[in-house]
Amino acid sequence: MDINVGLGWKPLVDCIKTVALLQGVTLFQVKEKFGQLRVYHNGDKRFEDFINGMESISLSCCEECGLPAKAVGVNGWIKARCSSHRPPVPAQPPKQSTVEEYVGSTPTGGPIE
Repeated sequence: MDINVGLGWKPLVDCIKTVALLQGVTLFQVKEKFGQLRVYHNGDKRFEDFINGMESISLSCCEECGLPAKAVGVNGWIKARCSSHRPPVPAQPPKQSTVEEYVGSTPTGGPIE
């Protein structure tokens, strides 16, 4: 079986492996896709429901450390990351006035007579 996820999801994967073993289900692949755990298996509908729940849990669990997380963009990929493992937000450059904003603005000295 191919497992390719971060250490933060290890408890989820261990739980899935245990349930699969108890139910006689074969796991083919466990990976991350779109910031969520993905599991490929030959289980029945009941096992699929269990997997769907575990995949949902993974969305709110940092793949790196297991702390509460949100889906964020990381180098063009969607990843589940906690505040410590999110990439820094780039500083916004100062806003530049546009010609349209200048032309549409009201003069500050009153009307010219």
